[in-house]
Amino acid sequence: MDEKEIHLYSSKGIIAISIIILSVMLLGSLFATWMIYSNLNQVPVPLLIILVLLDAAFLLGIILGIRQITDRSPLLIINSEGISGRYILPSSEVLRWEEIDKIFIYPFRLQRIIGIEVKNPESVLLRLPEGKRRAAKWSRNMGYPTFNISTGLFNFKPDEFIEVLEKFRSEKLGQNK
Repeated sequence: MDEKEIHLYSSKGIIAISIIILSVMLLGSLFATWMIYSNLNQVPVPLLIILVLLDAAFLLGIILGIRQITDRSPLLIINSEGISGRYILPSSEVLRWEEIDKIFIYPFRLQRIIGIEVKNPESVLLRLPEGKRRAAKWSRNMGYPTFNISTGLFNFKPDEFIEVLEKFRSEKLGQNK
């Protein structure tokens, strides 16, 4: 690895707020489940099943949030080789600057997303786990770039993030000429 690299971590504040909201929703859902269970004679069983599944989904979200907060590994690592990290590719893989065609920002709902388009998407997608590969292909079929990075995950402004990516990319591609 290079001595000049940037590690980007998830925003712990956003995750903590999400955990708090999910906890409140779980408490409300558990209360509703308990109320329905105590009056089972008057309430249809499918409604109870739906609420139990909702409880499980909220609990899963809380567990995943806690895992994100306690995980010390960076989401992205940007260096002279390219971009790596658990957010894009498996930990042993690097998306090399030579493989990247363009980097841009596009709006999606109420946030700005960083899109990374690669020169040969099929070869890059083969390096992904099956689930991520399917999601990326589905996203590409809908007209989105190969990789999408939500700017809400990091404590970085989208324009600054693009500047950093372009700086590393131009330095690396400039060395290869």
